[in-house]
Amino acid sequence: MHPQHNEGRRRARAIAILKKIKDDPQSVCFVDAAQYGRSSHYAVVAIDNRGHIISSASVTGTTSSKAEQVAIALALLDDKRTQIYSDSRSAVRAFASGSIAKEAHDVLKNRTINMHTITWFPAHLGQNLDSLTNLNDIAHSQARVLTLRAGGEALSLCRVQEFRDTLFTFNEFTKHFYLERRVFPPPHKKLTRPQAMTLRMLQTNSYPNLAFMHCLFPSDFSSQCPRCRGTCDLEHMLWRCPSLRGDKDLTEQKWSSALKSSEYQHQIWAVQRACDAAVRLGLTVPTWERPAVSP
Repeated sequence: MHPQHNEGRRRARAIAILKKIKDDPQSVCFVDAAQYGRSSHYAVVAIDNRGHIISSASVTGTTSSKAEQVAIALALLDDKRTQIYSDSRSAVRAFASGSIAKEAHDVLKNRTINMHTITWFPAHLGQNLDSLTNLNDIAHSQARVLTLRAGGEALSLCRVQEFRDTLFTFNEFTKHFYLERRVFPPPHKKLTRPQAMTLRMLQTNSYPNLAFMHCLFPSDFSSQCPRCRGTCDLEHMLWRCPSLRGDKDLTEQKWSSALKSSEYQHQIWAVQRACDAAVRLGLTVPTWERPAVSP
């Protein structure tokens, strides 16, 4: 889940996990790693459901992903806490695929490990989520505190920005780029298919209007507005016609905002406005049903 474009899904996942672990708090363990300044050294911690450190260690000459794997390996040594949560997707995938780093393997070597469940937890969501304590954020804070004990150099560099949500799969890369370029949101799930089609045509400026229909059928349609005799393109039909200026709701700014909004009320308003304008000008749109009045 993308940290910017899927913030709602990430937050919902985090809240669901935090509510779930309340049923068996004694089996929960959150892990994290923090970098010593700009070096290749990391402090790793595992905390319990109260935010207390269970185990910690320092890893030298490594990467963030490998350090996170070491943190998970430390948590695996605790047979009582079988539910392990980490905000590093690469570390979780490494254990899922059985291809962990050497540093993590050294921690587990010659040890008998009981059954554990390793789950990814979304990072960078703040200390409180829906009145629930974010244990992942506490784990990160505990790891950060350990790096501050290294002295002045680590203290001066402790605010280096970390990028934990690295893109891994082909789907994640392609989704990142098309979401970055997207200008208009998709139709709201409450819109019917005809209404969603109407919204998409409005967003792409391809909704039927007199000027457009005149280009296709010059003998059947006139490009002139029947009210002001101006060229009746889509913008004119919706808000530029002088006969519509008495309605304060008909402004270019509001129309643009509605097309770029992901809210149902705004999208249904735009669809309703276009449908009313088409009917007023005698344009038939038989493939679109009239939108229901918004609740």
